Amino acid sequence: MQLQPLTKQLEDDHEALAFAVKLACRNHTAQVRKGTKIPYLSHLLQVAGMVLEYGGTLTQAAAGVLHDVIEDTTLDIDDVRLLCGPEVAKLVAACTDTDPSDSAERSETGEKIKAPWRTRKERYLTALQTIDPAAALIVGCDKLHNLNCQNADLWHEGKTVEFNASLADRMWLAEATLAALCGLIPERLLADLTAATHAWMRLQEADDPRVLNRDGRPSKKGGFTPPTGPAEPRPAYFEERRALESAELETTDRMIKLPGSENHFRCDCGCNVFRHPVGFPLAFVCNSCKARWTGEPPVEES
Repeated sequence: MQLQPLTKQLEDDHEALAFAVKLACRNHTAQVRKGTKIPYLSHLLQVAGMVLEYGGTLTQAAAGVLHDVIEDTTLDIDDVRLLCGPEVAKLVAACTDTDPSDSAERSETGEKIKAPWRTRKERYLTALQTIDPAAALIVGCDKLHNLNCQNADLWHEGKTVEFNASLADRMWLAEATLAALCGLIPERLLADLTAATHAWMRLQEADDPRVLNRDGRPSKKGGFTPPTGPAEPRPAYFEERRALESAELETTDRMIKLPGSENHFRCDCGCNVFRHPVGFPLAFVCNSCKARWTGEPPVEES
């Protein structure tokens, strides 16, 4: 961690992000990730975090945490503009695949009635051709997080959540979205999104994704093997360390710190090892002869 100059703008941007998170909490409260019990807020917060990690601003992160608020809550773009300002509202509008006409009617539960899936996605792909790169970054992070979650499900469980759209349609959308974002998002994000998209396609097409690597390629080790039966006993090393931590350590002069190193010492048994703290700082044990030592060691003359 390091500090940067604390300016009024920086404070205002952080407060705006905090307000956006609060707004998302209030409006997505009852929602969970599809097919799970994970609060939907998890996805929104992680997208916002990824926006910052890939070089976005705090304003983009605020829009990232609100990127589904138009599609999935009772708020509309005018509400976002009034509450969060025109810049955040512009980014959120660019990230949504619904149109104001789609949500003119409500279902019996009050949910917005959306246009058919294919219609919305084709319309959205057209909009991506002219999207602002600032909004494209949020879109890319949203797609990457969704793909990462599905890939983890496929690799660990052999399946992922069920979607209304067919697999063929979703593969078409993934490829088209990737092509549309090319040249609009940072190279690092594009590389990660490309890798995740191709891994998702390979995992989806596999008879059993669990026998593949995480990237969907054949595995020499047999892929993911979930643990079965009782947990294996802790290695003797850990039990030994536990005993040493509770033991009364005696100072010896057998440990010599190697010149120019803060992480290695030499025991006169001839063993050169990484230092291993035992119980408290500056307490070590030789991996070979188990001689124990505390305190600051003398430095070996070079």
